[in-house]
Amino acid sequence: MTFSLDGTQLLVVTMSGIVDIFDFDRCTGELSNWRALGTPAPTTRGPHTYYGCSFSPDGTKIYVSEIWNDTSGNRVFQYDLTAPDVLASKTVVFTAPFKVLLGQHQLGPNGKIYLSHRNEINPQDSADFYRSVIQNPNQSGVNCNFEYLQLYMAGRRGDIHLPNLPNYNLGPLHAQTAEAGPSHLICPGDSVQLGYPDTTGGLVSFTWTDGVGSLNPPLAISDASIPQPWARPDTTTWYYLQVVDSAYGIPCGMTWDSVQVRVALPEEQPEAMAGVDTIFCPGGAAPLGAADSAVSGWNYAWTPAFGVAAPSAPATTTQAPGTYVLSVSNPIAAGSCFSDWDTVIIAQYDPSVIPANLAGPDAVICAGDTVQLGVANAPSGWNYRWSSPGVLDEAARPDPRAFPDATTNFVVSASDDRVALPCAVAVDSVTVTVEQPFTHPLPAPVVRFCPGECITIGVAPQAGFQYAWTPASGLDDPNASMTRARPNGTTTYTLTVTDPRLQSTNCRRQVYTVVATAD
Repeated sequence: MTFSLDGTQLLVVTMSGIVDIFDFDRCTGELSNWRALGTPAPTTRGPHTYYGCSFSPDGTKIYVSEIWNDTSGNRVFQYDLTAPDVLASKTVVFTAPFKVLLGQHQLGPNGKIYLSHRNEINPQDSADFYRSVIQNPNQSGVNCNFEYLQLYMAGRRGDIHLPNLPNYNLGPLHAQTAEAGPSHLICPGDSVQLGYPDTTGGLVSFTWTDGVGSLNPPLAISDASIPQPWARPDTTTWYYLQVVDSAYGIPCGMTWDSVQVRVALPEEQPEAMAGVDTIFCPGGAAPLGAADSAVSGWNYAWTPAFGVAAPSAPATTTQAPGTYVLSVSNPIAAGSCFSDWDTVIIAQYDPSVIPANLAGPDAVICAGDTVQLGVANAPSGWNYRWSSPGVLDEAARPDPRAFPDATTNFVVSASDDRVALPCAVAVDSVTVTVEQPFTHPLPAPVVRFCPGECITIGVAPQAGFQYAWTPASGLDDPNASMTRARPNGTTTYTLTVTDPRLQSTNCRRQVYTVVATAD
């Protein structure tokens, strides 16, 4: 059971499903106005086995939590006591992970509600080392901003218990004392609601000033005569609330309170710096963030965290390509200016784009011939440089033509001009062997023979050469260097001499013409 902050209401929950709320007279100790909001259930594990409960600071909302709901996970419910149908206002604001038991609640002096919990089966679960927080318990439904595992207990393990103490600091007994509300830290241009609702039905009056005392209405405040005005100061401002209880009058029925609304300074507003888009080599790493942007006490988180060396650091490295988002927040407040994010794209260079065999295959040419080097379908965006430019038609092409006079080794260096990376450079070489034409005796012509006469054509054979005569018709041996022929008239013979020891086409083969002239 727990009391509302002003001591006027008592809330009771049980593990048998009871949710009861009473008005409480702190002068007489009398309970009245009983409202049954629960769904009584057997005292066995399951839904509506309640254990923890709390009031919002303004007393308009109550929160109850389950402890043994093994069917769908323990839940936290909110009821709006100002709703026309309070029971129908029951709203789920959080469902805990399976086997996490939700324990007692405690409304802190900062206006936030803290919840205890532990994992029923795993004592190393985060639920045992953190406490959850309802950041804005006065707000309706999920706008109450329930944050699971928000408060880290510095490595200490907790259970489902919290101190359950009434608020003994209520001050004089008035229908409603001055409560200006907790101090606020807001973003420039934002508004914040001050104070608490009038719980007296008009029995008290409210007057707000801004500390200067002469301004009416006070600086940047919506209405100085209502219990919960909106303030939108440009600079840090103190606001003072005077409440007068008509039952007591002045001065006995007068109470005062103050609240500071502080406007965030530029240095309290984070700016996420994820870094510049980067390409890195396989096996390497790319930088993320900026080391000089680190601010002690701020929270940093990289998403996704896979491959990131330090996921909670403002500056780190990654070994995995992807789009990374850096989120940074200043935990001192929850306004929009206290968090920021930035995106950076990290890519890994693909070595497969480097052409294979850049220089092309080794070649053998005959003196005076040319040969094409390199690769014909080289990718664009690459820079090529060939050695021995004096015997190339264009040394900056990926596929130049070479015309060396002697055997030459050509070296090509290729780099991807789109990136400045060591893995985007390739070097290859090719050797062009230059052969010289062979020498061979010339076959003599044959003159003045009678048609049908047997004649001899050709030259004496030379070692290592191969021979072929055309036309072969009428020859004794068309593959001999010298053979006998029986032409029927003047005939032109062709002798092809091949040196198989040479590789270039123009050097390894020579063609001679022999004319046999008949009388």
